[in-house]
Amino acid sequence: MRIKKRDFYFTTKLDLTEVLKEELENGEEAWIEVSEPDLVYSSCISDAHKKGSGALAIFIKQELPKLIVNHNFIDEDGKEYKASEVVDYLFKFPEAVTFIVGKLSDRSFFTTQKAKKQD
Repeated sequence: MRIKKRDFYFTTKLDLTEVLKEELENGEEAWIEVSEPDLVYSSCISDAHKKGSGALAIFIKQELPKLIVNHNFIDEDGKEYKASEVVDYLFKFPEAVTFIVGKLSDRSFFTTQKAKKQD
């Protein structure tokens, strides 16, 4: 079996426009594109969740930058943020982080997205 080398197998775009609407100017959108978490990530997020919100927040803050493969966050000079800077910014908005964690925790979300892309 020939296996193609890839860093990730599937990505999906998470629209953060609604949860960040107070921060956006007219017509702006906010989104991140994330790779599908692997089994180890999924197990670790589950373990962190069992330990409580503090452990979960620490885990997400450390690991989410590794999953972000694209985004539309730029500074005032038009320079693209690094994934870690995007996560630092998002952590100022608990609703945004809760939304992202919910999507990453829901394996069926990625399955649904895969089915849509195959149509």
